[in-house]
Amino acid sequence: MSTCSTYNDFQGANSHGQLGIGSSSEEEPIPVIISNFDPIIGDDKNLASNHINLIIGGGQFTLFSINNSLFGAGANDKSQFSPNLQSPLLLFHTLPPNFLPSIDIKKLSCGWDFTLALLSNGDVYGWGSNQFGQLGIEGRKEIERPTKLNVSLGVDISCGLRHSAVATLNGVFTSGSNRKGQLGVKGKLNTDYFVRGRWLFSFVAMILERVDNCPTYLYNLSTALKQQKNSNAFLLCREMRRR
Repeated sequence: MSTCSTYNDFQGANSHGQLGIGSSSEEEPIPVIISNFDPIIGDDKNLASNHINLIIGGGQFTLFSINNSLFGAGANDKSQFSPNLQSPLLLFHTLPPNFLPSIDIKKLSCGWDFTLALLSNGDVYGWGSNQFGQLGIEGRKEIERPTKLNVSLGVDISCGLRHSAVATLNGVFTSGSNRKGQLGVKGKLNTDYFVRGRWLFSFVAMILERVDNCPTYLYNLSTALKQQKNSNAFLLCREMRRR
């Protein structure tokens, strides 16, 4: 496991160059300050002079954003960054300017070898490995470029090892490996499309503290649940709104 901060000091596992320090090693026990990028993006780029907005680590790779630009280092064998880049990347590379739509990135989340990005407009994009259907895109094992997923009105995202979850104003949707029941649905080993289990409405209470507009989200969700006559989940949301 690697540890990174928004102040540009990195430490931990580095077997695939995921710390972006220019070399690979089993571990880096002492924090290393990253002061430059690969020359491919220009010598005038200095990471130490910029504050990282978002940062996340996958199985063997690291992604972060500065002013809505994405940078990555580490394993790229499943197109974690771009099919045009080598694997592994030992120095941080900037990803193409049009890698994602020019909309603020609200959150990044990584699984072992795939990534989800939640944009400020509620759209969710995914890329990387789809071997277990974890990106919710049917019939494809690898997604080389960010692709808009079939979920909308997103408020939060979370990736497991080989599955993903998206909390929306319409409930919580999951896709990918269900070997241990992690999707919250019965009778399926894996799915390559997003599913919603009825019980997942109650799971919303567990993520509310991470939602910026919690009162608005609760109101919209409880209203939707009332219309669907899901009484148990509706009562739960109403109780949470009173707290």
